[in-house]
Order: sequence, then structure tokens, then C-alpha cells
Amino acid sequence: MRKSRLTTDFYEFGGKSPLYGRNFTYEPEKFKGKHVLLFFGGKSTEHLVSCRSALFIARTLSKMPLKLSLVGITVNGDFLPYPFDGEHLDSENWVKEAEEYGKSRNVPSAPISSPAAFLSSLTKDGSKPDILFPVLHGINCEDGAIQGLFKMADIPFVGSGILASACGMDKIAAKTILQHYKIPVVPWFRLSRRVWQMNNEDACIDILEKLPFPLFVKPANGGSSVGAGKANNLSSLNQAIAAAAELDSEILIERQLRVRELECGVLGNFPNYLASPVGEIIVKKPNSFYDYQTKYFSEQATETCIPATITTLMTRQIHELALEVCNILQISGLARVDFFFDRDARKIYFNEINTMPGFTEISLYPQVFAAGGFDATELCGRLLYLALAEHEERSRRETI
Repeated sequence: MRKSRLTTDFYEFGGKSPLYGRNFTYEPEKFKGKHVLLFFGGKSTEHLVSCRSALFIARTLSKMPLKLSLVGITVNGDFLPYPFDGEHLDSENWVKEAEEYGKSRNVPSAPISSPAAFLSSLTKDGSKPDILFPVLHGINCEDGAIQGLFKMADIPFVGSGILASACGMDKIAAKTILQHYKIPVVPWFRLSRRVWQMNNEDACIDILEKLPFPLFVKPANGGSSVGAGKANNLSSLNQAIAAAAELDSEILIERQLRVRELECGVLGNFPNYLASPVGEIIVKKPNSFYDYQTKYFSEQATETCIPATITTLMTRQIHELALEVCNILQISGLARVDFFFDRDARKIYFNEINTMPGFTEISLYPQVFAAGGFDATELCGRLLYLALAEHEERSRRETI
């Protein structure tokens, strides 16, 4: 079993399974009365997933002792204040509601002279938010882009910063970094869209010299398995690459193994993280995989097992790997770290990390922490506290 560089231990919080790792200070009074600005939507292929995640989180935050404002980002990239009433946010009708709200919204106008002023203009009363909560998934949302805006505004925000977000989104970058630290990953190949378009036959030859069929193809940047596909021959390989190339200029090709999909939630700031009980996603349809449709729109197609029916040793291995991945990438706030267990080689591989994982009622991240003793209120409260703590830690000690 791998030895983590972190000293870890089990923690019981009243759930059916213990959490694992280093506990961290949690002071709920720190965010009491704070103004939270929650973002949803986004110029992303995962726009609708974000809306569903935000509905779950907004309902939770609205019951907590704080002030809540919401802003939706349309698929065209427009920022629209949204009048949350506990309903409808998970449908495409939110844009019409936001536009109607904008016509009647009575907020004093002020010069948009800075990123902080822009974000303040989006709140329900025009006041500056104390904490930003980007419930945003995918490109332009989870890849460091909007985190740069938040950093320029110098306002605490939930989740990882620019670098960790970018590395988490770029699967090729994440695998390259983690391989350097000896984290086991499935054999993979990097393909540039330009190289494939110049000569797809030579590109396929290069791939097959490194990896045998069957193969798994996905965009290097993306989430929720959007654009992912399987290939068993040259024809299906070209089709899968073409589909992935529509979404990204870099394409990841991996060896397709017979695997179990095991996932672990992580909560905390570097270097103090708690790992959740391990969950397993079981796809009921034979020879299928956990694609976008299955994840979010086919509740009967999968089964979630929490905790996963694995040995104590395997659980410890996954916990240690999840914590080490977050330690290497210096993740902040939250992440879901996904693993493959190769049924044939009996080996665990890192698959990917999500720095803003799905947060719907059926998403694995809130479910695994609920199993560990953190309900939605506790989980969201800890995320708000971690945002404030990370902002304080990362703040410059000198002035310019």
C-alpha cells in the first residue's frame, strides 16, 4: 500500500461510515450573517447540470443564517441576477425569469470601475458580497477562468484557485503532474486536433503503436463525460476522435480496461483534508459506461453503492491516494477524486479529479459526505468557512 506524506486518521461524525484524513477547524459563526453570492449556469456544455446543482445548494443556503443572492450565467456568457424562490432554477426557463426580474429590479446604479464593483452590481441589493459560491461546472466555469475574476475582486470564494482549477479541468495536465509523483494512471496518449486533422491515418498509427484496442476517447478539458466515447476499431476510433475534437483542441486517448468506478469526496484546504466514504457507481446496462445522459437524466440506469463493497485495505488505498492527489495539486474547499479498479490486474488507477463536482440531490459528492455524517447544511457551511479561511491564508502579507 502506498504511504501518504500526510499523517492521517479516521474521524467519526455520526454517519454510517467514518471520514478519513486530517480534521480542520470549523467555526460556523465566521459566516453567520455574511452575504453569499451564488453563481450557476455558465457558458459550458454542463450548463443545465450546474443549474440542478445550484438548486440543491441554494435551497440549503436559504435555510442558513446568512444573506443569499443568485446570479445566472447564460450559455452566451451574460451575467443575470436571479430572483430565487426555491423553484424552477433547474429548467431553462430561468433566463426568462431573470430578464423579467432585471426590468423591475430597483438597485441603485454605480460605476462598474472594478471586478468587485461588477460583482456587487449583481447582488439583490447592490451590496458587496462577502463570499462567492461558483456552483459552475466545465469549461469557462471550473477551469480557473472565473476564479481569475474572483481573485481580481479580492473576495473569498468556494473552491480551488486558478492553478488547481486549471490543472483539475485539463485531464492531460493532471495526469502528467500526478505521474511525476508516481500516482498510478491508466496508460494514455495525448493527441492534438491539428495533428489529427493534418493526417488522421498517421495519427491513428501512432496511437495504436502505444495502446491496443479497445480504447476510450475524451476531450482533455471537459466534464460529465460530455464528448467521451469508446473505440474498438479504426472506424470507431476516428468517429470518437472527431466527436471529441468538436469540443477541445487536445484529446485524451486511454486504454479501456474492465473496471469498477470508485469515487471519493474530499473536503478541506491544503494540507488538512477529510476524505469521504468511498462510493461506487454501478452502470446497470452491460458494456455501457457512465456517460452524460446516464449521470444526470437516467436515474434507473445506474446504482450508487455507499460505502462501496470493497476491502478495508482498498478503502485505505483510495483514501490515501485521494488525499495525496489533493495535496499535490493543492486543492481548496472541495473535490471529487475518481478511481478505476482494474478487475483483471487487481490494481487501482487515478482517473480524474473534479474541483467543483456535481451537487444535485442524486450526485455522489453530497451523498458520500452524508454517509460520513455531514448533511447538506453541514457540508455547505464547512465550504463557506473554508472559503474564508483560504482567502485569509492566501492574502498578501505586504502591500504594493
